[in-house]
Amino acid sequence: MSNNNNSSSNRGKEENGRGKGFGGSKGFGRGSRPTEEKKSNELKWKENYKDHSNHSSNSSQQSNQSSSVQSSIPTKRGNKEERGEKRIEKKESNVQKKNKKGGEEEKKWIALEEETCLWNEKNVSRFSTHWMEDIDFIPFVLNQKFRKKEGKEESKQEKQKEGEEEMGFDFVTIQEMIQNINLDLSKLLKMDFKSFWCQVGFDSSFEVFYDSFLRYAPRSFEFSSSFLSFEDDSMQSIFRRVFAIVIRMSKNQESQSQFFSKDFHSNFIYQKKFFDIPKLMDLSLLFGGCNNQILSETFETLFDRQPKYWSDLSLSFQQSINSLSQSLQNLMKEENTNSDLSDYLLDILASLSSFLFVFPKSCGTLGTNHPNLFELIIPQIWEEWISKLEGQKEKQKVELVSRFCLNICCSLLESFYFQSALNRLSSNAERKEGTKKTLEVLEKLVKFPKTLLAAISNSFLIQTKLHEMKYELSNLDSLEVTKIDHFSNILERISGPFAPSDLNSNINIDETHSLILQVKSLLPDLGEGFIEACLESFGNDPEKVINRIFEDNLPPHLMELDRSTPRQPSKVSLVSARKNIYNGDEFDIMAGTSSNVKILQKK
Repeated sequence: MSNNNNSSSNRGKEENGRGKGFGGSKGFGRGSRPTEEKKSNELKWKENYKDHSNHSSNSSQQSNQSSSVQSSIPTKRGNKEERGEKRIEKKESNVQKKNKKGGEEEKKWIALEEETCLWNEKNVSRFSTHWMEDIDFIPFVLNQKFRKKEGKEESKQEKQKEGEEEMGFDFVTIQEMIQNINLDLSKLLKMDFKSFWCQVGFDSSFEVFYDSFLRYAPRSFEFSSSFLSFEDDSMQSIFRRVFAIVIRMSKNQESQSQFFSKDFHSNFIYQKKFFDIPKLMDLSLLFGGCNNQILSETFETLFDRQPKYWSDLSLSFQQSINSLSQSLQNLMKEENTNSDLSDYLLDILASLSSFLFVFPKSCGTLGTNHPNLFELIIPQIWEEWISKLEGQKEKQKVELVSRFCLNICCSLLESFYFQSALNRLSSNAERKEGTKKTLEVLEKLVKFPKTLLAAISNSFLIQTKLHEMKYELSNLDSLEVTKIDHFSNILERISGPFAPSDLNSNINIDETHSLILQVKSLLPDLGEGFIEACLESFGNDPEKVINRIFEDNLPPHLMELDRSTPRQPSKVSLVSARKNIYNGDEFDIMAGTSSNVKILQKK
């Protein structure tokens, strides 16, 4: 009954012309046309569709289909099957159109190294020297020998000749060079993807500037003695623009239509040595303080896409360690400290320290292939070179050398030794091997000079790590437990007892100091107290603090502060910081309150 009612209602709609129309959503042909007219239109539509369809069919199938269609009036079931066939064919047609459209778009999105265009009526690659702009980048030699001209005026040619001979420039020339460098860098950054890569890829003057900047740009610990000041807006602009160019060169794609293939990009920048290991170390030293996360992700991408960097890293580590060892021997032979050699040693230590901090994965290569840096050279530097610097009253260098040595030791202990033992994602066998390796290095560590051992213990909180190893590793044997207890006892005698209850407060203090050092690495003239106040105002975000200081956009209460304000010692007393089950009760004699002796005696 329901079918008859439905069919009668449908016929009513067809007669009244209120149907969905041709090709409606309720099936093919449910419109106002009568049955015979509907049938003829179906046949015409199917024939036209077959003429334009991309799918081929056998002649026998076509004849069978045509004969079946031209038979007597089909039943309702036949109409449904026919309508279903139409819907399937129409859906296939839409898919074909979509695929065809997508194919056309994909043809437009080709990699830059494959793109060609006309130049002087010739078909040339879009990535070539033909599309370079005329920019003559100036080498960055501003951190060499500086002096101000006094007395009579010299001609421009005389100044240039004398400057080339002595690698020094007068003040006006320095300002002009900084201004021109900023203009060239700004112009380069404003280029689109294709023009940018043609310029940096084939402009030899850019390569000279890029290499000279990484070599001679003032380090954070050199600003106090350098002619240049990082508070100068022009110098800040150079640093910001160079960093933006570095990040842009590290990416193979800027949009869906502007890109290099990953393989071509990784091979090209490797061959051009835009990111060889010495340059990566310089980048870590110059920008790692406040851009650690960005650089870390960039380095990981470079090493993942180009495995050759790993072999280069091991070779570069070996060269740096050899230079460090040889220079240290030569320096200790001198009766007086050689300033240039001392600065060279300091730069190697600073580069290694920054690189390990930015790219912790490199600690595995250093610790595995070059253990003598940690086991021999660092103790020698601490015991001999620092002692000599202290005798010569080089207080600033003593602080720098001590800091860099500690950073190297802590990075290796954290990322290479203890992490392999405490990594919960590793298998039991891997953690067992990591525990063995860690205990072996601790046997050598306890033989370090006592001052170095105490400094490492306090900076890295070794006793905390040993405590974690003892209570988290379930597969320790009795000998390993004995060794852990032995090392803990030695460290306790040197650096004081371990207090697990004070662990959180110690970590908070260390984190705050670490954030201050990140800001101070780029702004060494600022006092730690002023930096701490800025961090508190900007949610302990060092990048935001540095940007606000660069932009001179600080809140009024910070603008009124003296920027050289030192950091005040913590006001939290040991009594208030301690945690004890007797805190605040009648037995808390450390709180300074009077206790009832009679109650104590009864207890």
